[in-house]
Amino acid sequence: MSVFGAGLYVMVVRMLAAYVRPFARDRSTYNIVGRFPYYAACLFSCAAGALDPLGLKLFFVSTVPAAFGGSSGLLWADWLMPSAAPELKLVVHRAPAWWIAAVVFGICYVVFLGRGIQFPH
Repeated sequence: MSVFGAGLYVMVVRMLAAYVRPFARDRSTYNIVGRFPYYAACLFSCAAGALDPLGLKLFFVSTVPAAFGGSSGLLWADWLMPSAAPELKLVVHRAPAWWIAAVVFGICYVVFLGRGIQFPH
């Protein structure tokens, strides 16, 4: 099952790399397209996990490995990108409104879900 899971993970990361290629002309561009979202997701996940009422032990045993390991394929997907130049080069223009929305939703995620959801008994 572990070998199957690892193989499936590599296959999915290879597909991700192929689909990201039109957005990343070279490896330095991939830092913005792939690595920056990885670090942002890890930051928000760890910030929310730090508020977990079950304590820091669970944070270090579960949250940190899941945050940094689960999507680690984004860190090395650039090695699996096809070497041929893409037929179509896509550009995503800067949109500060989306950045602000992402920060607002990220803060809500940390504040409301970080402590966990408690249902009345």
